[in-house]
Amino acid sequence: MFSIEKAKKWMVVIGTLVLMFFLIGPNVLTLDGKNLHLKTERLENIKPKDFKVFDANNYKNAPDLTKYGLSPIAIIYEQFLTTKGKNGSVVNDKQFRDNASYVDKKWNRSNSKIPVCLDIESWNEDKKSDDYIHSVNLFKKYYNSNNVGLWNISSVKLIKNASVLFPQFYNRSPEDLKTWTPNFLKTIQKIKQLNSRAPIYAFLSPQYTSNGHKQFLSYAVWMQELKMVYKYCDGVVIWGMPYYDDHIAHRKVFFSWNSNREWWKATLDFMRINNIHN
Repeated sequence: MFSIEKAKKWMVVIGTLVLMFFLIGPNVLTLDGKNLHLKTERLENIKPKDFKVFDANNYKNAPDLTKYGLSPIAIIYEQFLTTKGKNGSVVNDKQFRDNASYVDKKWNRSNSKIPVCLDIESWNEDKKSDDYIHSVNLFKKYYNSNNVGLWNISSVKLIKNASVLFPQFYNRSPEDLKTWTPNFLKTIQKIKQLNSRAPIYAFLSPQYTSNGHKQFLSYAVWMQELKMVYKYCDGVVIWGMPYYDDHIAHRKVFFSWNSNREWWKATLDFMRINNIHN
């Protein structure tokens, strides 16, 4: 028989669960049969791991972020790797050799080689998959390292062939975690099903893209994304858009470094909490 005393007890239990829900977040309650349980794993309690934060910001007057524990990465764009051919851009052997030598001399001071991301976006991944694979292998040859990959590939063949992966997870709006999170999880799941051996270095940007990268993410959103990447990937590449086009003034407006931005404060807190260094 349901007494008033039992009703009071249930009200206390339900009130406690509701309070916990708002205190610790929406994704920690699970239903197992008829019992409601708290998950034992939370983003804040992930085990320490070998995780890197790579600096790929392009902001004007940015300081050397390696002194804050960020690691260098080389992103080499298509115009520095290819030349124009009859049917589009083609691999330029000399540019590959020169770029591999440049990266080696500038950043590598020991036997370890910094990651290299080749950003060739004009090719069709399915039609030119062999060209993509040849490009990576050619750079590996001159760089003398397998720590070379392609930016944001989705082709099954290319993912399976990769020795390092650089998927991109930029935001379209300032608070779009509801769409960002399932897209992130779906993409990472696909990658790991196709290639479980290659490290995953996810590209994030502290700017959202829907207005031409002109505005920056909040502390809370950026921190949550860093935590998600920390849980499922091996590193994060922080890429910053250097400018936006002012169509009224017909000029490019460059972003200057600002250490007071919320995304940077969140980055430093995230690295401190997880003891991340270069």
